Amino acid sequence: MDISGNIRKINEKYKTNPSAFSTLQAIVLYEKSVGQSQLSNSATQALLWLKRALHFIKEFLGELVSGEQDLTKAATKAYERSLKPYHGWVVRGVFSLAAKAAPYREEFLKHLAASRMDQENPDFETLIIQDMDECSSALEVLISILSDFYISEDLDSQEQV
Repeated sequence: MDISGNIRKINEKYKTNPSAFSTLQAIVLYEKSVGQSQLSNSATQALLWLKRALHFIKEFLGELVSGEQDLTKAATKAYERSLKPYHGWVVRGVFSLAAKAAPYREEFLKHLAASRMDQENPDFETLIIQDMDECSSALEVLISILSDFYISEDLDSQEQV
């Protein structure tokens, strides 16, 4: 829900002036220029949290690619390397409970299949892990671009929620 909400905020800002906001950076620079970048409902803050969520996903996929069988452990390790520094003790506790509800790896992987036929492919797990590795690499590039941009614009807040 957080990811969807952040995408919605960014999209709503984009729709206000599509020609001026042809890139995410253009939106952020505009909000910074008019003093809106630090507002909690700004596209700038939404993109910052989206970047952090994508970092979590990248780390989680990395755990699975490296062979972690326990999704609770994979999610916890990913959380510690991505979102935890930005969360206060209440949100950390909520995450800890949510991570314990993670499904078994085999069940999770089945839900990633495009069809039942894919699930029955003897190479399915190998193929899906390869896809995760490619996705993780692509996310790393995107996260790096956004991180460098936020740092260069002095917008990379360490504030906790």
